[in-house]
Amino acid sequence: MTRKTIRCDYCEKEFEREVSHVNFNRGCKNPTSGRPLTEREKEYIIRNSSVKLKAQIARELGELFPEDNGGYRSQTTVRNFLKRKGIE
Repeated sequence: MTRKTIRCDYCEKEFEREVSHVNFNRGCKNPTSGRPLTEREKEYIIRNSSVKLKAQIARELGELFPEDNGGYRSQTTVRNFLKRKGIE
C-alpha cells in the first residue's frame, strides 16, 4: 500500500489515501480513479449521450481511451459529467 493524492472528478477536492491496485476516494461520496475526464472523453460523452446508455458510454471510454483512464470509467462519472453540463 502506498499513499497517494486522489482528486475527485465530482467535487474536485483532493484526498490523500493509502491505495493498493484500485483507488477509491473514501473521503467523498463518489468513488473515483483520480483521473479527471480528458477533453476527448468529454467530447465523446456529449456526442453519444443522446443515443447510448451511460453504462455503455463508460465501458466504451475504457476501451477507446485506456491511456487516459487506465482502461476504466464508471457510469457514475458519465452521469455526473452530464448533470454538470446540464445535458441530463
